[in-house]
Amino acid sequence: SIIDRALADLPIEMQNGNKLGSDDAPVKLIQFEDFQCPHCLTYTLNIEPFLVEEFVKAGLLQIEFRHYPVVGIRESVTAAVGAECAAEQNRMFEYANRLFAKQAEDGFYPDEGVFSEESLVEIAGELGLDTDEFAACQAGPDAFSRVARGQSAAQAYGFRGTPNFVINDLPVQAPPQTIEAWREMIEDAIAAVTAEDEAEPEGAGEDEPDAGDDDGS
Repeated sequence: SIIDRALADLPIEMQNGNKLGSDDAPVKLIQFEDFQCPHCLTYTLNIEPFLVEEFVKAGLLQIEFRHYPVVGIRESVTAAVGAECAAEQNRMFEYANRLFAKQAEDGFYPDEGVFSEESLVEIAGELGLDTDEFAACQAGPDAFSRVARGQSAAQAYGFRGTPNFVINDLPVQAPPQTIEAWREMIEDAIAAVTAEDEAEPEGAGEDEPDAGDDDGS
């Protein structure tokens, strides 16, 4: 399936907590998603693999996954907590893709048991995660706190639905719908950072000894 291909092409070694890609990437993209949201599934199937292939693997983009549970709520939260528990084992993006695959395979049935705590542990096991550690994380407060912080951040940006995006601290007002529009937006962001870097001369703001003042004297 398409989602299996996305999973196959995922650079799993580039996962770090809830981030995918290098910390040194010039462009930082935060994506706010809900695992029960059909539009998030579309983004994950069609756009995210392109961004990973084109920009993340090249070291130009880092994607951070944050949660904004807005659909059905109950299982949107349990699924988000599960993804955060996968993040603790540095497997967030694999796990997230697997959850979206479940929506693609099983159909859209919010809050009807698709993302029960038991099924989330099962998925963790299928991916080879430490299920005892995963279940302990589900039962603890930390993962839920991170989900709640994501929700607060999304609301602070003024987002009302999912998916929504922030690029280098600026909320994206109208998320692109096509690969071409996404390419243009990321390339513009890279160009803006490059222009900023070039505008700041090397060593600006550093104390350096005056050179050349007594040249020829």
